Amino acid sequence: MQPHIDWLESSVAREDREFVLRVADLWVDESSGERWPLTRARLMLETSKRGVFAAGDVRHGSIKRVAGAVGEGARSILLISQYLRGSEPRDP
Repeated sequence: MQPHIDWLESSVAREDREFVLRVADLWVDESSGERWPLTRARLMLETSKRGVFAAGDVRHGSIKRVAGAVGEGARSILLISQYLRGSEPRDP
């Protein structure tokens, strides 16, 4: 299976098979010296590009099932709402 994400900016981190990585996938090992650059907590389905969320089959590690994609899509709506409410400092 190959994700169809040609429309997505190249600045969003992907793994070698082109599946989109979440922030949680990128900053797993705190001992590596890599630190989450923001003061707020990571949002569950947020990608390496702030405010962009990945759900369903395009996401690295997803279960590739319709029910899972629907659940993640619903969760994304809540996360986007949280993001827009100002859980993130706005860029000047």
